[in-house]
Amino acid sequence: MHPLVTLLIIIVLIVLYSKYISNKKKKKQVLLTRVRNFVPTSKFVEDSGRFVISVDKKNKKVAIIISESQKYCFKKDEIIDIDIILDTETGLKGATPGVIIGGLIGGVKGSAIGGLITSNIKTKVKNVYLHLTISRSPNNINLPFMREAVKQNVNSILVKEAYERASMWKDKINSL
Repeated sequence: MHPLVTLLIIIVLIVLYSKYISNKKKKKQVLLTRVRNFVPTSKFVEDSGRFVISVDKKNKKVAIIISESQKYCFKKDEIIDIDIILDTETGLKGATPGVIIGGLIGGVKGSAIGGLITSNIKTKVKNVYLHLTISRSPNNINLPFMREAVKQNVNSILVKEAYERASMWKDKINSL
């Protein structure tokens, strides 16, 4: 395939995806306007349109729109708990040489110690969630604040930005 055709296809796909995300965000915002007795003071529409979260300071309420069938509106005093959760995965990298050498020298205990000494413990973040426990809801609400689907290093800018956005919303809700 000619490189220009490939480039044109990629551009068309990007434009179509952007329109899809834009429509998804607009639909969530329309659903937010239909929440009864709720006047948004501030709101956040997640970048890919997965959810909208909004607060109504006058009525001390929070509204969360995830989908047509998953709409929540509750008063501040109905929140039992609000927290930020890092969904992480920890693994060892580079442990094989230490395991082999430690095993030759000290058997099973030596291989375990050798593996730990020569390895780097890597923590990857899968997502950052704003976790809400609501008194009248059987399920907890977990709102994902990280854009990327790829696991990120715990110190990456994406993780820090997601954590800061989740913290900001936690503070907004707590200040109602």
